[in-house]
Formats: sequence, structure tokens, C-alpha cells
Amino acid sequence: MEVGTVGGHGVVWDGDLDVVGESGAYGGFDADVGLQARHDQPRPVELDADSEPLAELAGLLSRLNGFYLGNAGVQIFRAGDPGVGPELQTWNAAHTWKHTYHGLADNLFCFGQDLFGVQFAIEDRRRVVAFDPETAHRDPLGDTLHDWAA
Repeated sequence: MEVGTVGGHGVVWDGDLDVVGESGAYGGFDADVGLQARHDQPRPVELDADSEPLAELAGLLSRLNGFYLGNAGVQIFRAGDPGVGPELQTWNAAHTWKHTYHGLADNLFCFGQDLFGVQFAIEDRRRVVAFDPETAHRDPLGDTLHDWAA
């Protein structure tokens, strides 16, 4: 089912996110906030307006498409190429890593990770969770990205 666009290209959600698009970029680091990102012209990223956490993520990625926070302690993935870090479509594809969890990582749309590999994800398109890669345990973090960031 199509849920939005990235840079004018269709985004499809069927357990995976399929993104096609490009943007030119260059790197940068803001020492005041510990933010490292590729800075380029903002490009629209839309990921389903009826899901609050996906809409928030789309707005964030429209401004900064892939970045690091806190001296690279947290990484937010990018939508499309090029950008910083893993690409959302590839990272969320079952064959990339999720298949090794035999269903325990299903219904997760991972948008970032911490330095230990704990995945930050949107579960069932409605809430934000942390997914521990060692135990497959999910910790609810809130209903919005604002809750997750707090």
C-alpha cells in the first residue's frame, strides 16, 4: 500500500519501506548539539499522515535525511540515497537482518539505533519502541517521536 512520497517518488508499506529517490549532499557537524548530518536542500519525505510517529519521522527526515546525535551515540537512518548511515528501505528489508529473528522483529519499522545496536522503531505504525537485538525484547517509549526523544 502506498503511504506517501520521498522527493516526489512513491513510498510503499507492506512490512518494508520502498523508497526511490536521490539528493545531493555534503557532510557537517554541529558541536553545540552533537549533531552530525549530511546537509542538502530539504526534500519532502512523507510516510503516512494518519500515523503520528510516521508523520513526525517524515518531517524530521525532510529537514535532515540521516544524522547522528550525542557524539554518534544515536544514529537516525536516511530515506533514499545519498545520505548518512543505513538506508531505511534496505535496513527494514526482511533479508537484511530481520529474518534472523524468526518473526520477533516483524511489524517494526526501524528508523535508528544507538551505539549498542538497540533499534529505535515504530511498531505497528502507532508507537515508538526500543528493540534489543540481543534479547528481541521491545520496550515501549511512547506514541510519538517527541516521547522517544524526551
